[in-house]
Amino acid sequence: MKILTVFPDTSLGKVIRDALADKHAVFEGVVSLADCLERAEREQWRAILIDSTPFEFKDLLAALGALRSSRRDAALFVWKRYANLEERIWLYEAGADECVTDGFFPAEIATRLQHSIELRQAASRADSEPAILRAGDLELNLIRRSVMRAGRSIDLRPKEFLLLEYLMRNVNRPLTRGTIAEQAWHCKYEGLSNVVDVYISSLRQKIDKDFSPKLIKTSFREGYMLVVVGEEQRPRKLARQDLLSRAPNRPQKFSS
Repeated sequence: MKILTVFPDTSLGKVIRDALADKHAVFEGVVSLADCLERAEREQWRAILIDSTPFEFKDLLAALGALRSSRRDAALFVWKRYANLEERIWLYEAGADECVTDGFFPAEIATRLQHSIELRQAASRADSEPAILRAGDLELNLIRRSVMRAGRSIDLRPKEFLLLEYLMRNVNRPLTRGTIAEQAWHCKYEGLSNVVDVYISSLRQKIDKDFSPKLIKTSFREGYMLVVVGEEQRPRKLARQDLLSRAPNRPQKFSS
């Protein structure tokens, strides 16, 4: 996932990069709000992270407002070391998803950022796409992040959910392992062949083992595909609903 940062404080930037190392995040940095606005206007970003320390508060609020208008699908996180309640409210009203103050836990911030990204992406899809994908008797709800087959609820881990979503968006289409890794999980394929196989196996156990017909097929010499014979997906658009939040982690605390 692509993340744009405005971190004049390089030590803070390193802490955040380290915390997101296992998220396969690709960081690109600028040093001014003007540069941030320009890059945000012409490129897609999953998140925009801003250290507010060097900037005037009024300039920060104006920049947040402009960013939220142009990038409604991007998570906006602002670091402000000392922010009173009124300042935090102003930041949220300007468009920030989170205001991070001194004494935060990097791993918790990484989890909260991932959750905010998922919320923004789901909300964006809800505005432009159907919220439910269907393939045979399998149903995936993009807003509630839920899966059902034949009326039975199926509990999936986050990567399993993304994998199933990608398969359902490409029904009856063979997908290589590399395509799955890069498009479903937004990460480089090198060395992930076995990882894709492991997640496919786990997904089969959950959505195919106790059901008929079997939906996930192995495509010889290519990869995998979700097969639905003689039936089309019939998505239905729903009103936007809130996602359930996941509990944050809590390792080491960081204070600048």
